[in-house]
Amino acid sequence: MATIPITTLLDTDVLIDILRAHPPAQVWLPANSALPVVIHGVTAMAIWMGSRNKNEWQRYQKFLSQFTLSWPTSTEFEEASWLLA
Repeated sequence: MATIPITTLLDTDVLIDILRAHPPAQVWLPANSALPVVIHGVTAMAIWMGSRNKNEWQRYQKFLSQFTLSWPTSTEFEEASWLLA
């Protein structure tokens, strides 16, 4: 049986916790730096939409640029649902 690679998909709440320097989030990210981490494009858009000014938007853009942006297809969503079942 083939090994399925594990990728960590971060959601908006986790990213906001990291941006707000919430201690558990600040510890978790470096401790799991060996894991491939991606964020959904819609999640990135939600973070950008929360910016209150240009400086904050630029800060968020710099922060988000460290992650791979993912736009899963409907087929990938269906396959993931089977893996989680």
